[in-house]
Amino acid sequence: MYVYASLRRWFCLGLVLLAAAGCESARSGSSMADRPARRPGDFASRRVPDTTLETVRPVAAEVFRSSFRIDTDRSTGDMFVSRPAEATDKVRAERVRDVLGRPNRHRRIALLRLSQDGSSVLVQCQVRLERLDTAEQAAFARERGDDRPTDTPIDRLGADAPKARQEWVYVQRDRQAEAQVLEAIVRQFAATQPSGR
Repeated sequence: MYVYASLRRWFCLGLVLLAAAGCESARSGSSMADRPARRPGDFASRRVPDTTLETVRPVAAEVFRSSFRIDTDRSTGDMFVSRPAEATDKVRAERVRDVLGRPNRHRRIALLRLSQDGSSVLVQCQVRLERLDTAEQAAFARERGDDRPTDTPIDRLGADAPKARQEWVYVQRDRQAEAQVLEAIVRQFAATQPSGR
């Protein structure tokens, strides 16, 4: 009886561990580069009082365009998405390789959303910094499944091959850039309004 209870306990523990590992792999498989975060806390926000979307939209588009190149395919009327741009500023080092070795490539992606909220317009901005992890992804690619090579040596891509798949990993938000964009929109909008308002 004791052996049966012990085996049952180990079996249940194994199921819990397998379920936890499955959930973790499902979470890590999703890419933040393709979809912007949607939770309210993922955006810096400012309200422009007593106005409409039609009045704020051209000012917001002009300010956003002055800082980022707009991706017209992914942008809509009230949401502007930037094209990925290589970032030259220093990003907080997360790994030993970033501290000791050659710094990795980083890029910046920005998103600006406008929405009518009563008599105000809510302006939300998100600027994400991402790190290129192609070398690490390629090094461990064979461990994800079948280890038998399906390509010939002539077909395999090297680290600097032009067709090498790029894997960008989210690092952090650039809150300073978000605040600057929002402040510029509010300031420029106020400058365009008549002084009597």
